[in-house]
Formats: sequence, C-alpha cells, structure tokens
Amino acid sequence: MKINRFIKILCFGVLLMFAAALIFIIIAAFCAPDLTKTSSIGKIAFSKDNTVIAYAPAPDTRYRFKTDSNDVDPLYLKMLLAAEDERFNYHLGVDPIAVIRSFSLNVLHQEIVSGASTLAMQVIRLNEPGKRTYLNKLKEAFKAVHLTLFHGRKAVLDDYLTIAPFGSGIEGVTAASLFWFNHLPDKLTPAEAALLVAIPRSPEKIRPDRFYQRAKHYRDKVLKKAYLDGIIKKDILIAATSEPLPRNFSYPYEPAFHLGHKLFKEHKDQNLFITSIDSDIQRTLNKFIDSFKEQSFPDEEIAALVIDNADHSVCAYAGSKDYRHTELDLTQAIRSPGSALKPFAYALAFAENKLHPKTILNEEAEAFGAYTPQNFTRNFKGTIPADYALYNSLNLPALTVFSALGPEKFLYEINKNQHNIFLPDGARAGLPIILGGCGISLYNLTALYTTLFNDGIFFSPKTLVNEKTAFTYELIEKKAARATFDILKNTAAPQNILKNHQ
Repeated sequence: MKINRFIKILCFGVLLMFAAALIFIIIAAFCAPDLTKTSSIGKIAFSKDNTVIAYAPAPDTRYRFKTDSNDVDPLYLKMLLAAEDERFNYHLGVDPIAVIRSFSLNVLHQEIVSGASTLAMQVIRLNEPGKRTYLNKLKEAFKAVHLTLFHGRKAVLDDYLTIAPFGSGIEGVTAASLFWFNHLPDKLTPAEAALLVAIPRSPEKIRPDRFYQRAKHYRDKVLKKAYLDGIIKKDILIAATSEPLPRNFSYPYEPAFHLGHKLFKEHKDQNLFITSIDSDIQRTLNKFIDSFKEQSFPDEEIAALVIDNADHSVCAYAGSKDYRHTELDLTQAIRSPGSALKPFAYALAFAENKLHPKTILNEEAEAFGAYTPQNFTRNFKGTIPADYALYNSLNLPALTVFSALGPEKFLYEINKNQHNIFLPDGARAGLPIILGGCGISLYNLTALYTTLFNDGIFFSPKTLVNEKTAFTYELIEKKAARATFDILKNTAAPQNILKNHQ
C-alpha cells in the first residue's frame, strides 16, 4: 500500500512538473526578445585570404562584429560552455538544475553567492539591460526559452559571441580577439581562450590592462575548470597559467583602410565584406608607402592602386601615405594626369589608321596657335618614329598626334561609357588635355590602363570576391591596343624605382 501511494505521489509530481514546464513554454512562446543590439553591428572587411583590412564600429560607437561559432576556436567554445553553461546542449534556455542549486546556495548563505544564468539568459540581459530583480530574471527566463526554441542553440551561441562585453567599448569575441591579441579568434592559445571566457563576467573589473592580477586569477580559474573537465591536459594547464596576459589593447592596423571604408559608405546595409585584396601584395605596397613616408615632406602625399589583369580585381589599395594622418582617399581625387593620357591618344590614332608605330613624326619647336609647348628636357630630336616618341613621352609629337585625332573625338571615346576625364567648368576640349590640362582620378586612370593589356576591352574593376564585373566594353580596337602595349613595354623605368621589393 505504501509503495503504491509513493508511486502515485511520484507520478503526480512528474505530471505537475510536466504541466508546469508546458505552461512555461507556452508563455515563453509569446515572449519574443528584443534583439536590437545583436543586429546592430559594426562593419568589417577581409582580404580574400581572411585578413582583416578595415573595420568600423557599430552605430552606438562600440566595436561589435557579427561572430559565427564556426569561425571561433573550438577550444574557446569548450571552455566557454564548461565555465558558463555546462548543460547548454540539453536545456531549453533555462537550466533547472542550475536554478535549484543557485536557489539553495543563496538561501543557505542568506545572500547571492551563485547565479543560474545560461548563455541564452545572458544574451537577453545584454540586449535588454535592467535591474537584477527576481521579476526581471523571470522575464529573462521566458525570453531565453523563446530564443532557444524559435532561433536555435547555434543562434544563441552566435548571439553571445557577437555581443559579450569585454570593457572599453569592445564587444564580441571577434573584436576582443583583434583588440587584445591582434588576430582573429579562429586560432587562440589556451591562455587567450580562457581570458576571453573570463572577462565578460565583469568586463571593467577583469580587464588585464587595469587589473592584471585579478584578470590572471579569473583566467587561471577558467583554465583549472577546463583541466578538471578534461578539456586540457595538465602540461597545458601549467604552461597556460604561466603565460603572461596582454598589458593593454590596441586598435588593429587597417592595411587597406581606404578601400574598406569606401565599401562601407557604398553598402550601408552590409556589414561583412570579403574583398579582392591580396594580403601579400597589399603588404608589399604598404612597405613601399612606408618607405616613401619616411623620406617625404609632411605636405607630400602618395596613393597607389594595383589591379590584377587576370581577373580585373583590385588586389592592393592605398589612398594616402598614412590613413591615421588623413582619411582622404586620394585614389578617388580628381588630379591632373600629366602625360599619362598620351598612350590613349596614340592608340586611338592607330585604330583610325591616322598613325602607325613607325610613322615618322617631326619633333621641332612648333606653335599650335597661341600654344607653344616645350619638352621636359627643353631640347628637340628632329624626325623620330611614333613608337620612340611615345615610350619617351615626348610632348610635341603627342600634340601632333592629338591634333590629328581631335580633342573632341578623344574626349568622347574616353568618356563615352564612363565619365573618366573632367574639364574645368565652362572649358572645352583642347590640345592641353594630352599634356595634363584636365582632371582624372587615379582609380579611373589605372582602370583605363588595364585596357591596353586586355586587347582594348575595358573591365570595371572588382573589389569583392565573387563580384561580377559591373560592365565591359571595347574602348580601343584590339590591334591598336596591342601595338600600344608593346611600345610601352620599352618605356624606361623611373629613376629611384624600388626594385625587387619584398
């Protein structure tokens, strides 16, 4: 009889708990959380080989980037769940065992000595901060269940990795890893992983730059828990607890700052960018820029652009000699091209059979109306073939070619599908254009030069991986483009060029 009564009581208890859980879940279904913070993230741009090239904070000025658990070191994830939410994969957003344990300890000690917050509850609290009352914790519990049931465990984990606080305006594991360790969180040492687990417990009080010993204490506590749970071995525990902590954080360097921020402005609704930048080429370009910076005067500037002729993609980009000094992107600035447009006048003249590479041109002092130009060297070579005049960039033959072609014709051909060349307000096309009496951006000028390699076909440069070319068209007839390209291969390298730069 006593056994039967016990079984009835047990069954009634189980049914009561089941009913309570069902009611809890039903209520939770109507408690959708506000995930505004999770969706309000900063912008980050990567090279095609997964190096960060530029970034910008979220609208609230905090550095918070979308983080996917698949892109984070598995060791960190194991440490995180072991320390913060052991039964993450089994509960529905609220851990009943943790709740009972926490309630018992708090009653026993007559103060709060243990919490029961799961990762889902922490995500809710970070999105909807409020006073730590039992009513608010109950609301968090309902919303945590809703988040887990209707968004899934992976979404809960991804949300936490995106908005976990790390102090000083740094939020999320991606930003924390970049600012504290200067690398992405896909590869973390055990000591680094443990520190990233520890800091969010009290972001401003466990920062190693301000409270080194406290940060070490909590980091080592995470490491010991990982050892006891079999996540790391004893030798790793000993080595990791001996590893020094970073003394301060720093803003990560942005190798292709100007391209990244150009994309951020152009794509306001996009937060993640995989660009066509090649890290090795960008690094080489930046070394060259740094070399120029060391030798230049304060008011001297430089900009550079590298386009890969194989796929028409931008593989290196520098808008100035130091983006921390000026954020102006000089590759987009309209400047005089000097003699850089001469090859296109020759190419168009070749295409119209007005000229041949071996056509003899006269290089003597000559007045074009009231315009009497000089060569840079201020001397003249007499009669010379067109190819020699081009690869030596002589002014008077270029003017002869340009005059025969016609300034209006030249301007029309170069601008017919894309506005490349700009003239001063009210100005008409004239001979000075070919010697730099106009404006064009370095970006557009570089894109124009790729047509000579690509048999006269203009390809709009690509800046994103898997981006389709915006448009293409024939700018120059094929044979004329090839002839011009072959001539330019004989052009002498500029003085003091940096050779074999690694």
